[in-house]
Amino acid sequence: MKLNKSWIVGFTDGDGHFGCWFSKKNSGIRFNFSINQHKRDIQLLYALKTFFSCGRISKEYYTDNGNDLRSNGPYVRYEISNRKHLLEKIIPFFNENPLNTKKYNSFEIWSDLINKTENGLHLTEQRKNMIELKEKMNSHVLPKKSQDVTISDEWLVGFIDAEGMFSIRKDKPYTLIFGSCQYYTEIDLMCRIRDHINCGYLVKDRNVYVHKVTDQKSLANIIIPFFETNKLRTSKRFNFLKFRKIALLKEKKEHLTTIGQKKINKILMKKRNKEEDIVQP
Repeated sequence: MKLNKSWIVGFTDGDGHFGCWFSKKNSGIRFNFSINQHKRDIQLLYALKTFFSCGRISKEYYTDNGNDLRSNGPYVRYEISNRKHLLEKIIPFFNENPLNTKKYNSFEIWSDLINKTENGLHLTEQRKNMIELKEKMNSHVLPKKSQDVTISDEWLVGFIDAEGMFSIRKDKPYTLIFGSCQYYTEIDLMCRIRDHINCGYLVKDRNVYVHKVTDQKSLANIIIPFFETNKLRTSKRFNFLKFRKIALLKEKKEHLTTIGQKKINKILMKKRNKEEDIVQP
């Protein structure tokens, strides 16, 4: 699997993490760059590892939702923690290919902290200031620095692979919803995504803005052709293929017939399989 640079930026804008930890026991400090995914997308993480020529893939793990420890997962993590690799590969990559979300701020602080650590400032009176910067790094209240936001088709595919949804509500007549969301401070970015794809609307839901496309015409004429041409790389492609199949049945008004509804229910119940099993409508 070959990955485009813009796709990697979009995917990182959605799911990437720039980590920094100060030791409480000594003067140590640790950094990493990581992306977590469900195990079904492990090949994508290996493709990232190949692209950057460094890092490792973790063992499988589960997350606890408060009820059942094994209900969320298994997940795997792609992680780069070697400081030399972070300095020589990750920092130059995101300097040359800037992020579009507030992770742009996180990356700038993170890379500054790494450079300060390389210069030994974490061992001086500057350590307190560095810890304060670290606390701000992933804060939503941190003002977003101005930078050119570049939304390309490949960036958008990466972002949707991370943050997008192809939702199929089972209520008749089977409402289809394409969308993505971000924290409310990213409203400008969400507006640009809406304008780039040229359809849909924004809805504020508590602390996030959701970009939604629900009308059949836009789904059939814009969203589906877009993702047929610009293919998703994660397992969300399977969700898209189911979504597309039901949209085509709706376009033919088959969802209004008993036979059509049985077809749709069969699609909804279908488990993940090889792509060719669900491509054809």
